[in-house]
Amino acid sequence: MKIKVFNPQVEPTTIDEFKKAIAQLTHLNTALHKKIAQLETQNICLHTIIDHIPIAMFVKNARDNFKITLWNKTAETTFNLRQAMVIGKKALNLWPTEQALSCLAADERVVQEQTSLKVTQENFKTTYGTRSLQIQKIPIVNTHDGKIDLLLNMCTDITDIDVAACI
Repeated sequence: MKIKVFNPQVEPTTIDEFKKAIAQLTHLNTALHKKIAQLETQNICLHTIIDHIPIAMFVKNARDNFKITLWNKTAETTFNLRQAMVIGKKALNLWPTEQALSCLAADERVVQEQTSLKVTQENFKTTYGTRSLQIQKIPIVNTHDGKIDLLLNMCTDITDIDVAACI
């Protein structure tokens, strides 16, 4: 069903035209609210999935100095840092300088080359001790301007695998 789009530049002049315009706006408003509800449900679903994936996942804003914008529950466990402590922070605020600069260089490389990057092993210092991580950095491109908005980081803790291999 195609709806004639209401044009605010053409003013209704009769009561019937006003009623028709109001009906069109009401219909569009209802459709908009349904779409918003669908998007909110999808958003909740997506965040629930991300929070429960058994891989540490976090997102950095590539247009805002790589500040962290998303941090899942597995990342909380892996790095022993609560979400509230990391959202809005940069790597330099969270990890030792050398480690943070290594992360920043990899982030900048992904943005510059506009391609994903897999780090086969990176040792991260946490309050639990040093964790051996396999990291994948995936750029998320803005479809409007073709530039990278976000950087998805997925970290698999391979510490136990490394320890078992040494035994």
